[in-house]
Formats: sequence, structure tokens, C-alpha cells
Amino acid sequence: MLFKLLIAFLSGIISLNFLSCWDICLFVICLTISNSIVMLILKSNKHYRNLIFLSVMLGAMLSAYSGSYESCGLYPLDDKFIEISGYVYDIPTQNKDRYTYIIKTDGARYKDKTYYVNEFVKLNTDKKLEYSQNVGVRGFLTRISDKMNYSDFDYVSYFKTNGIFYKISDYEIATDNTLRKSFSLRHFANIYKNRVSKLVTGLGGNEGALLNAVLTGSRNYFSPEYEDILRKTSTLRMLYPSYLHILMIVGTINIIFVFFSKKTKDYAKILFVIIYALSFSANFSGIKLGLVIAVSTIFIRKYGYLHYPDVLSLVLLVLLFFNPLLAYNTGFIISAVMSWVFFMLRPVIYQRLKFIKSFTARNLLTIYIISSLGILPLSAYFYSTVSIYSGLLNILYFPLIFLILVSFPILYLEFMIFSKAYFAGYMISGAVYIMHKIPYIIDALPFSEIVLARPSIITVVVLYLLVIVIKDFHYGHRYFLRTQIISCIVIGGLISSIVISFASSGTTYINFVNVGHGDGCYIKLPDGENIIVDGGGSEDYSDYDAGKEIFLPYLKADGAYRIDLAILSHYHKDHCLGTIAALKNLNVQAVMMPDFMSDSEYRKEIEAIAKEKDIEIVYPQNGDKITFESGAEIEIISAGNSYSENDSSLVFTLTSNGFTTLFTGDATKYTEYKNLDKFTDINLLKVAHHGSDTSTSKEFVEKTMPEYAVISVGEDNSFLLPDNKILRRLKKAGAYVMQTNKLGDIRFEISKSGRISYKSYYPDTQDWR
Repeated sequence: MLFKLLIAFLSGIISLNFLSCWDICLFVICLTISNSIVMLILKSNKHYRNLIFLSVMLGAMLSAYSGSYESCGLYPLDDKFIEISGYVYDIPTQNKDRYTYIIKTDGARYKDKTYYVNEFVKLNTDKKLEYSQNVGVRGFLTRISDKMNYSDFDYVSYFKTNGIFYKISDYEIATDNTLRKSFSLRHFANIYKNRVSKLVTGLGGNEGALLNAVLTGSRNYFSPEYEDILRKTSTLRMLYPSYLHILMIVGTINIIFVFFSKKTKDYAKILFVIIYALSFSANFSGIKLGLVIAVSTIFIRKYGYLHYPDVLSLVLLVLLFFNPLLAYNTGFIISAVMSWVFFMLRPVIYQRLKFIKSFTARNLLTIYIISSLGILPLSAYFYSTVSIYSGLLNILYFPLIFLILVSFPILYLEFMIFSKAYFAGYMISGAVYIMHKIPYIIDALPFSEIVLARPSIITVVVLYLLVIVIKDFHYGHRYFLRTQIISCIVIGGLISSIVISFASSGTTYINFVNVGHGDGCYIKLPDGENIIVDGGGSEDYSDYDAGKEIFLPYLKADGAYRIDLAILSHYHKDHCLGTIAALKNLNVQAVMMPDFMSDSEYRKEIEAIAKEKDIEIVYPQNGDKITFESGAEIEIISAGNSYSENDSSLVFTLTSNGFTTLFTGDATKYTEYKNLDKFTDINLLKVAHHGSDTSTSKEFVEKTMPEYAVISVGEDNSFLLPDNKILRRLKKAGAYVMQTNKLGDIRFEISKSGRISYKSYYPDTQDWR
């Protein structure tokens, strides 16, 4: 029953993505009334269905309230220049010279009016602050930015999960040296984290960062290069040590209370795991595990037995009741689903491995199989990558982490007494050294990172329903009605996925990725060849790498591990960082780029990577043509010139399934005039230089007469692009203008028969016509 209530509650939360809260409530009320009438007529006692229906409504209502900006006390100050006062609530995270803080506000001031609000605000600044330090900030209060595109991380849901709705610019920051005092468990936990971080980061480098992650759960101190390797090998997911933390607590209690009664020992266990869960409340998997142990202990004491699905369902219901937005938290979802998968499959796999006589070996292999296979659908959905070594990492890392946790209290005492580490220091250093080397070894193995196209949520659900079928067949329940229904759903879902895959064959996909103020296009040809054009980056004054953070994940989400041709229009930062990220992380066969700007640091980097990885470099000439197996053809109109850096851009057409797209890089009117006689009518124009009036001349537009025009441009960019004159010119020529800053990702689909369709990430947004 608890499991059914959990599914109903979750259904209500998730259904808000498709329906309004009032629609769901009205539907549930109608169902409840209808069910009550039917039960009354049939004289049945199945009124528990009403409880399930009402759980759907409760989930929708709580989720709607929790995710509503109106529920935040700062809502009246939305998008205003204000002054807030408060203190640094959490341990800061650092990215190069920038820090991210969570400020707990005491009050806010706008003009002459004071608001007493008790809310959280995200602050990014280059100023270093201390945990719990009093701070005053003046700046614009704005909402956390929405996802830019399909593959972007959902920062809104992530921060809302933690009760954070707004961010503030750091126009002016005032601080004092006083630290805010608090008697909350979280405060003492943060003081512990702070002290441990200062102690272990003294080791320096990634080894110190690893030790910090194991002891405090903080993963903020890795170098970018090492963090990339941790992500690629799935090692980063191993650095949530709450599982072993809680096992250490339980084990310590069992030792300390060995001479006490079982009742006293159980109550101590419940008390301390709850204290841990509340102290490290930012780690939702830790909260879940702590509560599961506490509730399990209570169940066993009261009823004498334990039904794990009921315990897990009850814990998840409680957590979701107080924070419904956890349903969108990646770590929470993976933790909850894997707990369920372990419960369902452990006895099945363990019994199938009965030919292994060693109890330890059979247990380890069972853990390896379940952790490796069980996480695959979610790993593909959230990260677009899977690793066949994830189960092995569990086996390798847990003993090392356990050794560190056991040794650290001794190390701490050694530092306090002798100001130097001795025996425990060698133990920990050895364990950390091995942990540091494991990701490099895994990365060198074949299939350490398998890039998969992101499956649909329906496919993920179908694959996890297969777990139920496997368990039912194992216990001989194949003739149960439930088993037969679920089996039909699984088979139907898998067949439909195959049919959809075949139905899309022969289609050309042209994807303009919303990389902010830059260019990035990914093309999938009918025979499966993959082409990328540029890949975004950032403006010159910014350190943010949209190529690595947005364009590369987009390619992985589509399963584009092999890139047949990477085309770089020219060597400006806002175009080429995505190409560099693809060259480093994907299987790129060839890169085509202009033979200009020989002193560019980005050109030199690309040439160095290509030489190291044996990637062919092509410097095209005017009139060159490249024909693909599918019949698609690229024709070079201008291989660039030295008139300006922007005019060094490659200008070329791609024709596939009878649909012609013209790519222009940042080429100016000079290149347009010089090659005017080579241009003909086209279907789609990638507008040059983000819609600047330095390009897209009247004569050029009249010669090409595009049906569609895509402008890749950043929202609220400092150049005030696109230029309204260019928009009017394109509209007058009959083009439908689409902007990435308004529509997000833009995808064109051209079928084998020539049928054209397009869609965008923000489908309800009206673009400029």
C-alpha cells in the first residue's frame, strides 16, 4: 500500500509538467466521487483507491506550491536593484577565481522600504568570504537562469530543491569580521567541514581534494582536468561517502554499547543516524539512508520483521512530502531507484551465482553486476554516458574509503598532539594515492566511457519494469496477471523504440545548439554520419566554456560519439571551444578549418590535439566539394581571406535530401560582395556574426532568398544583437527568422521525401517574424 501511495504521490508531482495543478485536482476529485459511488453501489470496501487518488492531488498541490516563486518571500523584489543583509549559510564552492555562496537573508531593502525576509540567495563573486560571515550585498535580484537547451543542467530545479529561488549580482559587497553563531546541527557540521577542509587541503592538489571529498562530501577542489577524468570514468559518483559514514556510526554504536541492552543500542542507533542525516542535510542520499536505518530499526522492534519496500516507500514519502521537488533531484532519484533495484535483484542474482562457493566472492560479484547494470538506464538518461567499470569502482573504492574513515580520527589526534602525522598519515596517504590513480587506470581501459543517446523517460521506465519481470519469472510468477501486463508493456515499449528508430532513418537533422553568444551546429546525415560546425565558447571577457559545458553534453546526449567531420569556421573564442572539447573527448575523424590566423592560440591547440590523436586536418580551397555516403554534399564558397579576422571564416553550403543550408561564420559584407556571383537560392541561412549589421547585406539576402534564417546569439548580450535592420531585411525577403536566445535549441528535420519540419527547445515562445 505504501508503495502505491508513493507512486501516486510522485505521479501528482511529475504530472505538473503536463497539466496545471487545478486540472489535476479537478480530475482527482471527479475520480474520487466516481469511485465512492461505484463502491457504494457494489457494497465494496475498496475505498483505499480514494486515498491513492488524493495522494496524486496532494503531490500536485505541494509541488506547485514548493516550485512557485510566489511562495518565496523575495518575490515582491523580483528583478529589482536591492540591498540584502544576511550571512554565508554554507561552505562556498570555487571555480577558478570565482566563488559561489548561499546567503541566508535577514532582510532586504528596496528604495526606502524594508522587507524582513528569511530566504536563501545565490551569490557569485570574486571576493572571498568565510562561512557564517555577516555580509551585505547590493545588486540586481534575478531568478536562477532556466535551462538554455536540451542538454543543459537544470539549475532551476537543483536550486529550488535546496530552497533557493533567486540570485543577486555583486555590484557592491560589505562585510564585517563577525561570524554568525548558531546552535543547529547543520551549523556544527559545517564548522567540522571547514576545519577538515583547511586541514586536508594543506596536502594540496587533487589528492587533498579527494581526501576532502571522502571526509566531508565536498567536491569543489578538484582541478578541471582531473574532474573531467572523474566524470568520464563515473568515479565522481563514488565520492558520496554517506553510506560508509553511516555504517561507521552504526558499527561504532554496536562496539560502544556492547554491554547495554539491545533496546538501548537500538535507540542510540536511531538517534545518531538521524543526527547525521539532519547535520548533512544537503546530501539527500545520506538523509534517505539514515532515515531508512532508523525506520528499519523501529519496524523490527515493533513488528519483529522488516519489509524493505514499505520502509523505503515510507521514507521517500516523508521526504517528498516536506520537499516535493526532490523528485527532480538527480542524486536523490539515482539513490532511490538503485535501493529498489538492489532489493529486487539481489536474491535473484545471488542465487544464480550459487556455483561460486565463496560467500565473499559471490556477494562482491552480486554487487558488481547489480551496480553495473542497474544504473545504466539512469546513467544514460542523466549523463548520456555509461561505464562498464562502475561496479568495479564500488568494490575498489569502498575499502579505501573505509580505511580513510577509520584512520582519520587517529590522524586528527596526531596533529593536535604532535602537529605532525605519523602512522595514520601513512595509511591515509597510501589509500588516497591509490584512489587518485584508479581513475587514470580506468580511463586507459577500453570502453571506460560509452556515449549513448539519451533515452526517453518512457524507455527508462520500461527498462526498470523489466526488473519486476525478471524477479517474477525467477520466483515462478510468470502466470500472474501483473507479470503478464508488465511483460506486455516492456515488450511493447522496446518494439516501439525500435520502430521509431527505423522510422527516423533517412532523415537529415540540423541542430543549432543554444550556446549563448556563439555558434554551434550539429548535423546528423541520413546514413548516420555526424558533422559539427563550430561549437560555441564564450565572449573574450568570460571564462565560461559553453563548448565544454553545453555543446559537448548536447553531442553526447544524441549519442554522437563518432564525429566524421568537425568544421571550424574561424578561430574566435565564441566559435571554437566546442570544437576543441569534441576533439579532446570524442572520436573525431577529420577537422576542416581555414588556413588563416596562424598565430591564434586556438588554432595551435587544435593542430596539437589533431597531431596527438592522429586526426586528419583539411585546409580547404574555394570550390572544394566533399560528398558523403548518404549523398549529402558540402561545397566551399569561400575558404576565407585576410581582409579581417571575421572574413577568414569558411563560407560553405551543405545540401542533403534536397535541402540546402548556407553557413557563414562571422564573414562580413566584404566576403559577401566578393563571392556574390557564387550564391544561389537556399533553404536555410545561418546568419553571419550573430545578426550584426557588419554582415547580411541587402544584395546578399536578395541573391540567396532564404526560406529560414537562424541567428545564434546570446540573451541580453552586450552588443545588442541581432540588429533590427537585419531582422527587417530578412523578413522582407520572406525568411522566417529564428533566434536561439528566444527559442533555445532549434532543430530542422528533412525527410528523405523532402518534407521539412522544425522545432525548438522553447516551443511556446513566439520568435520574430
